[in-house]
Amino acid sequence: MDTSHPVLILTEIRRFLHLHSYFFTKVIRSLITCLLIFFLTFIFVRTGGNPAENFLGTNSTPEAVALFNAKWELDRPLYQQFFSYIVNILHGDLGESIIKHQPVTQLIKHFLPATLSLMIPSALISILVGILIGYLAARRHRKMSDHLILLFSTVGYSIPNFFFGVLLIFLFSILWGVLPPSGNTSFKHFIMPIITISTADLAVFTRFSRAAFIDIYETSYIESARALGIKEKRILSVHALPNAGISLLTISGFYIGSLVTGAIVTETIFSWPGLGSLLVNSVKARDFPLVQGLILFFGIIIIAMNLLTDILYGIVDPRIRKGAIK
Repeated sequence: MDTSHPVLILTEIRRFLHLHSYFFTKVIRSLITCLLIFFLTFIFVRTGGNPAENFLGTNSTPEAVALFNAKWELDRPLYQQFFSYIVNILHGDLGESIIKHQPVTQLIKHFLPATLSLMIPSALISILVGILIGYLAARRHRKMSDHLILLFSTVGYSIPNFFFGVLLIFLFSILWGVLPPSGNTSFKHFIMPIITISTADLAVFTRFSRAAFIDIYETSYIESARALGIKEKRILSVHALPNAGISLLTISGFYIGSLVTGAIVTETIFSWPGLGSLLVNSVKARDFPLVQGLILFFGIIIIAMNLLTDILYGIVDPRIRKGAIK
């Protein structure tokens, strides 16, 4: 009996898994992290006591509590609730909001555009402007402009979002009256929230890109390129930016979590009708299905973006993959 073909197939499969073990490891870790988030969210939502008592109040009758538990399937054993919870998530069902009487997925779709309208411009400003300022600081290393950039970036990173947002409202809305303090119906409504979100992240990208460009411009191959008469624009595009991109990818994974938390805080301060405000209001209202669904949504977004960052990191720098294989 000829077994050469199965042996060749198994050999190719092992070779494929060996070559791509870095990516498979990252995907498996992300799936495990998602499962942990599912479990922890399910447990933490229920650690504050019976949701029925939290929602109905301490003076609620036993009959009302029993009806509430039956409606939301809280009268079932905990392991059965968790199993149903996982099955529903796999089918894209995050439950129904107690307060709004709408599916959680529908509410997320409704409020998501408002959140993205803040997060996307803030991310572009933080990344692009931060890299540009960091590059300028590196080119003026140890000069007055470099010290000023470091000073302002330190101040920007040190100011908490909630304090900076309130300060902007006081100055531009209350004191000077030039910008609206809440809402999202005009261009003016976007100015203060975007500044609030992007300031600290802009400072982080400025400092990281500055450090990366300084390290790159002090290497011997950059000096050799200059000695050969290569123009600075080409050195920047061919040598500096690609190598700095590897360092900036590292911070990008952490940046996603900062962007999400910054959006939640900022939306609350400026009464922005997005997912952040929805989460805070659902916590206040003790709407546990909505709280549960929003935490899951934010958690999965952060995990997915971190996974994408790791994959890009492995593609841009093959040494990472080789190190994982060894």
